[in-house]
Amino acid sequence: LAALMREHAHAPVDPDLDRTGRFALERRLRQSAASPPAPRSRAWLLVAATTAAAAGLAFFALRPHPLRYEVRGGRSDGPYISAPALAPVSVAFSDGSSLTADPGSRLRVDEARVAGARVLVERGRATVHVEHHATSAWDFVAGPFDVRVTGTRFELAWDPTGEAVDLKLEEGSVEVRGPFAEAPIAVRAGQRFRADLAIDHRHAAAREI
Repeated sequence: LAALMREHAHAPVDPDLDRTGRFALERRLRQSAASPPAPRSRAWLLVAATTAAAAGLAFFALRPHPLRYEVRGGRSDGPYISAPALAPVSVAFSDGSSLTADPGSRLRVDEARVAGARVLVERGRATVHVEHHATSAWDFVAGPFDVRVTGTRFELAWDPTGEAVDLKLEEGSVEVRGPFAEAPIAVRAGQRFRADLAIDHRHAAAREI
């Protein structure tokens, strides 16, 4: 190979070939001038990209997620939960809260939140235990009545045919909002709230059990 190079070092070159070669050399030089940053710069860019990716993964891994729940002893169709005609159904939430629906009852987990849930009692009775946390945000809805809870134990029943609601509080306190009053009605442990819209909703109030 060295002998061949010495032999052709001073050989005549065709003008067109020489021109093509010079153009190719200029093109390569321009490409080199516009090439990516030096290896050190590329290393810094790689570190920055890796750090950003790790931060993004940490954000999605550590961000708060809505509560999960498990249905036991009944049928669940998405957010709808139905208890068999002869047996209750229980629902366990990932924060330690739970509820048990009487046989034949129908519930709906309308919205799972980071620190609670919105549960609709569409028919029947549910016995509820809500774990108390500083950010707890639970709502139990029975017809037009909205029971807002932080941490407590209670029973809530709704009869859609007779439009009757029955709330029995065992621990803690709740507020009931409904169509009969502008301000919420406070219900405390040992009290019972009942209202029958089909008869007369004007006298609905919380009374001692």
